Amino acid sequence: ESARRLSAHRLMAARGLLVPWIRRFSPVRWQIAVHATVAERHRARLDGSAPAFPAPPATMMRVSRKVQSTLGREYWLRFRAPSPRLEEDVLAHVYEPNGVPDPPSLIALHGIAIEPEMFKQISEPTLALVRRGFRVIRTCAPGHARRTPAGCYGGETVMAQGPLGFIELFEAWVGEVAVLIGWVRQSSSAPVALDGLSLGALTTQLAAAAAHGWPAHLRPDAICLTATSGDVVETALRGSVARALGAERVIEEHGWSPDDVEPWRPVLEPQGRPAVSPDRVVMALGAADTLTPFSGGAALALAWDVPPQNLFIRPRGHFTLGLNTYNDTAPMRRLAEIVEDLAG
Repeated sequence: ESARRLSAHRLMAARGLLVPWIRRFSPVRWQIAVHATVAERHRARLDGSAPAFPAPPATMMRVSRKVQSTLGREYWLRFRAPSPRLEEDVLAHVYEPNGVPDPPSLIALHGIAIEPEMFKQISEPTLALVRRGFRVIRTCAPGHARRTPAGCYGGETVMAQGPLGFIELFEAWVGEVAVLIGWVRQSSSAPVALDGLSLGALTTQLAAAAAHGWPAHLRPDAICLTATSGDVVETALRGSVARALGAERVIEEHGWSPDDVEPWRPVLEPQGRPAVSPDRVVMALGAADTLTPFSGGAALALAWDVPPQNLFIRPRGHFTLGLNTYNDTAPMRRLAEIVEDLAG
């Protein structure tokens, strides 16, 4: 495991070698899917003839041998991706506390091109909850880490395809989250929470809203959203990183006008309230965030009636808000308190 982490860390750190060249070459190998292709693949989800985010079918879960580590017991889950568009296995890394027979669980979703499993450090904020008695399950988004296509970096294929990339990532990752919740319910009676950062938060909020249509055992008990926005179209096409990459211009060159994107909001953004009560929703937002613009996150908090004690607004931008979670643990502690109260 140490050798794997070191090798992966060196691969990820090699990105730094490309920084001097970033303005000379496009950082994304664009492969924008035209409007007709997206409509053909997802029209049924949009017009209601098929569920936008269906509950996944029964999925066989393979569990690796458990190994003792400094945090407790570690092991891996492997299951087939529930999305019919992906012919691959999904891996999730589980950290389980010692001496806790039925721990509450936290399923953590990372940001775009931010892959915790590929770095040496294991001190990220969610893992601190293991010492508090939580089981932590780290997921890996489609197109990231070991799921990255050859010749690409993690998250590139999501951005490169324009609207289709985000539509299909959310479709796939939401289904995978439901599979993991179902697995936890089979082995534990304790609560399950979702924690998402940036792209992971956008996925978490979709899962929380879609869970209204899922069986009760697939619904999360609480969620935490860091650096999120209810306006995903604004984030993906006109946020600061999208502007820096020229995403909106490239997408328009491939036949997508702003009016063409608008109808696809139901498969990009949560429709209605989450399947958890407002007092179980925690949000951390950066007032200076221009990637997932603060206005979109604030509007979502208002629409979902997130109580003041669960809303953490910091004078930070997108990336500094994420980095600050290493020091500012208040949102994570609040989520832990909510889950512990539910557990009794």
